[in-house]
Amino acid sequence: MRERRDRSKWGSSAGRSRTLAVALVVAVVVPAMALASGGSATANTGKAARTTSSAAQPVNPLGDLPISIEKFALKEHSDSYGGIVATHGATHLVVYLTRLNPRVEAEIRSRVPAGVVSFALTSHSAAYVRQVHQAVTNSAQRLAAVGTQLVQWGPDTQGGVESIGVLNLTKQDTQRLHAMFGVDNIKVYNVPLSDVPKATNVDRQNDTSPYNGGDAITNHVGGCTSGFGVTISGKTYLLTAAHCFLPGDNIYNELWPIPRGDNNNLGSEWKRDVAYGGQDSAVLNVRGSDLIWTGAIGNPQRSLVAGWDFIVDGYQVCQSGAYSGEVCSTVQHHANCIWVSDYAGLSGDRYECGVAYATASSGGIANQGGDSGGPVFRFEGGGLYAQGIVSASDESSAHQVTCQHYADESGCYDNMYFTAMKPQLDEWNATINTG
Repeated sequence: MRERRDRSKWGSSAGRSRTLAVALVVAVVVPAMALASGGSATANTGKAARTTSSAAQPVNPLGDLPISIEKFALKEHSDSYGGIVATHGATHLVVYLTRLNPRVEAEIRSRVPAGVVSFALTSHSAAYVRQVHQAVTNSAQRLAAVGTQLVQWGPDTQGGVESIGVLNLTKQDTQRLHAMFGVDNIKVYNVPLSDVPKATNVDRQNDTSPYNGGDAITNHVGGCTSGFGVTISGKTYLLTAAHCFLPGDNIYNELWPIPRGDNNNLGSEWKRDVAYGGQDSAVLNVRGSDLIWTGAIGNPQRSLVAGWDFIVDGYQVCQSGAYSGEVCSTVQHHANCIWVSDYAGLSGDRYECGVAYATASSGGIANQGGDSGGPVFRFEGGGLYAQGIVSASDESSAHQVTCQHYADESGCYDNMYFTAMKPQLDEWNATINTG
């Protein structure tokens, strides 16, 4: 369980495996015309004001500005709006349009400070590419049945196409995908088996009820990290990754496989999402707080959760795993789907959607084995906002970095895949616990 495989990476990796005996139906066609586009943690007794973590807090100076621009552009200019990307350390925004239009540009400029936004051309609108993305998602199982194994796919804002990674890509695979989705609608690339990311199952090891996100949790078979506290039908719970445990498993507050912590029984897993196209998300029948642990291992801080927010490409996020502590990285792509394997209790593999990919600076840690399920967040205006929970990493040699803690038990990597917050809340009909 600690070594779940996720053979997925934008541009050069491989994904979690599944062979599906479903006949290919080549009736899914996207027309060329525009579509509708180590130290002990202190107990969390009562609420606490948001504390400053020992890790450097990333600053996204533009706050929610890119989200407000996207909402406006999708509503008023869905036929030409291609997406938005933060650049230059998240101080500048590039808005992509299918055609440069002075009126549209003026409307967007009027909503941002002078000099903050520029414009660039892209091939298709975001609404169009999203429909291409849905068509690819609907076809992934049928493609696998005839030998075209999709690894990861998602919108490429700059190119205005759907980017599709295929395991050991062949000429036949390329021809098949072009015939189904259109040459101009997709970008296809090879994913070698040698680039196989693996999941991050493995202090927050001495917590008390209500329990925080960032705790070390285990079923004494494998170890993971607790995610954000949520409320469902008036009762509080904790999230974690679906690949970690089985429904009904008892969950303990302890690091694994070398036990560290009080081994307190927190509760059990209630339910998890293992559906095709679902999220790597599970609900623990454990009383969850409105706090998460932040800061370095050995110096944990309690931080209040202010709410959740949408993911922005180019923005910095942090994750707070039981093994890595608080580490930060930059979002490269979101709204992706990936091919995944090594789920606890499942004989086969599955496709997951609602996944984002982030990378750390050179030599930096983005994720560590055992961090799966842990909270991913960003700081805005003094508040901590949930972005999702940790799922996996590309663990190939090129992405391995030096661990700061627990190097004897798990590896560290310069990249992270994480499951977005909103799809999880929708799936479980939940609200996030806030202070």
